[in-house]
Amino acid sequence: MNLYALLIGINDYPSKPLTQCVADAGKMEAYLNSIKTSFSDIKIKRLHNEEATRINIIKQINEFLSEATDEDVALLYYSGHGAQEESAGRFSEEQDGLLECMVCYSAGDLSTSQLLADQELRYLLYKLKANPHLLTVFDSCHSGDIVRSFHHDEDQSGKVKRIAGAFEARDYATFVFAGDPEVEEKQDGLTHVFIPYKNHIHLAACLSSESSWEDSKGGVFTRYLIGLLKATNGDLSYLDIARWSKISLKSVTEKNQTPAITVQGEGKLNADSRWLNLNPGTASSRDGTVASNADGEWVYSRGNLLGLQPGMQVIISLDNKEEIKLQVKEAQPDHSILEVPMDIVNKLGFDKKIYSARTEITTYAGLKLFINAIDDDSEIIKSLHTIFSANEKVNLTQANGADFFLNVFNGMVYFSLPEHEFQPLAEQILTGDKVLLQNKLNAQLKSFIKWNHFYSLDNPGKDFEKCPIKVELLLKTGEYIEITNSTHRLLPNAARSTSGKLFATAQVKITNLSNEPLFVGVLTLGSDLSITSKPFEGNVVLLAPGKSKTLYDHNQKKEVSITLDSYKEVYNWKEEWFYYKFIFNNFEDFSPALNTTDFLQPALDPPLTLPDTKGLRSARGEGGEVEEVQKKWGTCRTRIELANSSYNIFSGHLLEHQEEYGKSKLLSPFIKELYFEEHFNGKLFELSLKQNKDQSASTANRATHNVFVKLFNYIYKSARRKTFFHNQPEDRPIVIAEGDSWFLYPKPGVRDTLDYIMQEYRLLSLAEAGDEITDYLKKGDLLEAVDLYKPEYVLISGGGNDILGPEIKQILNNNVINGKLATDYLVVDEFNKKLNFLSDGYQSLFKKIIALVPNVIIFVHGYDYVRSNPDENTIKHGWANRYMKGAGIQQPELRKLVITYLVDQFNDMLREFENQYKTNVIYVNNRSTVLENEWMDEIHPNNIGFQKVANNFLAKMKQH
Repeated sequence: MNLYALLIGINDYPSKPLTQCVADAGKMEAYLNSIKTSFSDIKIKRLHNEEATRINIIKQINEFLSEATDEDVALLYYSGHGAQEESAGRFSEEQDGLLECMVCYSAGDLSTSQLLADQELRYLLYKLKANPHLLTVFDSCHSGDIVRSFHHDEDQSGKVKRIAGAFEARDYATFVFAGDPEVEEKQDGLTHVFIPYKNHIHLAACLSSESSWEDSKGGVFTRYLIGLLKATNGDLSYLDIARWSKISLKSVTEKNQTPAITVQGEGKLNADSRWLNLNPGTASSRDGTVASNADGEWVYSRGNLLGLQPGMQVIISLDNKEEIKLQVKEAQPDHSILEVPMDIVNKLGFDKKIYSARTEITTYAGLKLFINAIDDDSEIIKSLHTIFSANEKVNLTQANGADFFLNVFNGMVYFSLPEHEFQPLAEQILTGDKVLLQNKLNAQLKSFIKWNHFYSLDNPGKDFEKCPIKVELLLKTGEYIEITNSTHRLLPNAARSTSGKLFATAQVKITNLSNEPLFVGVLTLGSDLSITSKPFEGNVVLLAPGKSKTLYDHNQKKEVSITLDSYKEVYNWKEEWFYYKFIFNNFEDFSPALNTTDFLQPALDPPLTLPDTKGLRSARGEGGEVEEVQKKWGTCRTRIELANSSYNIFSGHLLEHQEEYGKSKLLSPFIKELYFEEHFNGKLFELSLKQNKDQSASTANRATHNVFVKLFNYIYKSARRKTFFHNQPEDRPIVIAEGDSWFLYPKPGVRDTLDYIMQEYRLLSLAEAGDEITDYLKKGDLLEAVDLYKPEYVLISGGGNDILGPEIKQILNNNVINGKLATDYLVVDEFNKKLNFLSDGYQSLFKKIIALVPNVIIFVHGYDYVRSNPDENTIKHGWANRYMKGAGIQQPELRKLVITYLVDQFNDMLREFENQYKTNVIYVNNRSTVLENEWMDEIHPNNIGFQKVANNFLAKMKQH
């Protein structure tokens, strides 16, 4: 790894000369030579005074720095004056109409011919052939962009490195990029320029509202930077440098000077990258820092925006491992002032040392979480409560007060928005490995806590009476509509993107409505839990009263793009969404904070899908005093949505792979719950697409293909088999159960009879919703399992479909008038045939089971009196009442008469088996067990009702 360093220092300006810039460049060269053993070779090119002309600087960037390869480090250091130049409207992101410029050397009077604008520097770096570890360091005014500044001039504290005033716009032909069609675009007869960023780190001596100073010892920023690097052996990230330098330099001059870091473009470099690529792979310090500033205050590098409030405790770690606890005296948006007694000051020392510090608790706002047990897995739910009770930033709450749901479904745990429990926000976590579950949950939880903190962040003091900024969205008509603190929904473009995704674009701008300058930053809070500061390139912008700025105006199209990811289409999101969180104040640029990992976070891994988807010039006159302002800060939040035009419709990736999704044991339950309405007809679940009026007939038919229907019984049965083989104590009595929907009701959140019995017995379930007695004989599963496992008990549930399901139509007389007995409404001979058929089936099973295990005990039951007067919607989609009404039995009391007779006759038959087969068959009476409010639908109890039925079984089983 080689180092290429272009070091520029200029003192000898014809007017407003400086005295220390060449020396600063020399200090940087000396520092680089002191670490030359860290590189294979160091190549240094210095341009001092008359050598640092505009032509020479451009040449050395094009020729010297371009020698650096992808594996090398390239450094551009500049110490000299900064200036501004009118932009002539060619650069849309310059909302103040000014370019920020290096002032190159020229022997003549100051003129535009010696300016090298920030846009030109961006272009020169963009044109470098390779992608080295690229760093620019500017010790000049306007250095934040090469950036913006208030109008400061020389004063008694030293010299400020800026040229007062702004130069008139140059002839466009003199810019280095003039004539390059790659970056030019004609609009309204004017050439506009849009230059991409080469990924690099930019360290600036000051923020956009400040100036860079020098004194008799040299440039303040350069001196502190090199001192910091030497004290730490350069083992720092760029974020560390910006954070620690800010504290050290706070109020070191008469006017503030706060170093800043920006990450330009996207690539291998970010704020956590190491200084000059030294010590790569070393993690940045995630703790805050405490140091004293020039005013003698002890400053902690975190503030209001991260939840710091007066009275909170900050813990400082000393070199000898001793810890000191101090209180926050005053909190500003991105730093806090600590209350430090004199004895502690003496212990900390007076040598400007920087200490690592932290808060005792996480300062992010707490998260209200509801554990939504769709699968009633008591063991997993207990584990979840243990995990979250240990986190003081999580408050377990009821559903109606939750920020997020944590769902337990289909053997997985995952986060979702409230009431969107089948639409995971991040990857689902399988519950089999408890250690892995805890580790993954805690990792995801950190992202949810941070995201929710910034979503809900506001100033409790409400310094601004009303929001001082206006957020507007540009309509296709060319008009703007206000969307401040509100939601706006975009419709997707007519055509999908080249990747096949739904998308839309829009322009958003903000305007300062107040009568004072405002510092405004913005975070984008994504639905994937990402937090970025990209709308303003990670910077805070300074808006004069009445001035506006368009988000993303550093890009050619100045547009925000919103895309519906494939997984969101699969999981049937009604809309994609994200939030813009605007943070503003009237007193301080907080750009460094927006580039820290305390604020930013990457997106979480998405939910499971199939593998292949997987500045401003001061208003005061020169020499005047700065008016003391009341410090104020606040926030506002705007939501942008993209409507999913395929909502409730099989489309895109899901349509293309619906067979595969249907066969996936992990994913098909989500598809079923999201897209289908279900009706259990007593034998099978009948599915229909939700609100599928826009669905073509052929697609609807394919989507309701029984590949989905077939799988649900299998999934639930498989889960129970897994419990039998792996999760139950082997010393418990073995039970084998065969049955219908009273033994297996495959719907999320429903606990049927066997779910409760499994808590006390080692139970193997063979039940499937819709099964009949003849199915048990045909399949042979029950007899095979009895022969293999030799159970102590066998449970059988069957026959309900024959007497209370759709088969009831065959035994009803139609339009009976003045019937008094149940038998008046029934074809009694047909009903008796059904009972005889069921009796033969049961007895055939009994004999075969007893032959295999003579001492086995078989438990049977005859259901309860199902509801005769549910609501009309339940009747419409029910099993028995609708057919009785169709036969003319309109009065609920008459239907109850018929139901009671049918259930009693069936129970009497089963009870007789107890006498016939003596100790081998036990009858369980469930009649009058389930109360009116304990039914889930017409013929199935709810969880409470099923538990009562199970208790009846358990009582009999424990007696035998």
